[in-house]
Amino acid sequence: MLLTILATISMLAPTLNTDGTELTDLDSIRLYLANGEQVREQVGVEPGAEVSFTYPVSLILQRKCFYATAVDQDGNESVPSNTACTTRWRCYKCHE
Repeated sequence: MLLTILATISMLAPTLNTDGTELTDLDSIRLYLANGEQVREQVGVEPGAEVSFTYPVSLILQRKCFYATAVDQDGNESVPSNTACTTRWRCYKCHE
């Protein structure tokens, strides 16, 4: 039996375009695994809003890395954010 938890990835949606102007046409935030596979999308995001995603991760076998992109109302996608990774968990007293 594999023990699985839900990793929570939280961030603040961007408020500025890359040229420093106010972001007014944000549509969604996409979450990707580091290998480029899109795993989640939250639509209707307001600039500056907190965005949270959950993703199942094995407690013992997996270390998952994620990045996010912002998408505007025309479907243009930003460059990827910094990558964030889960840590490996050690299971103490799992079989009590």
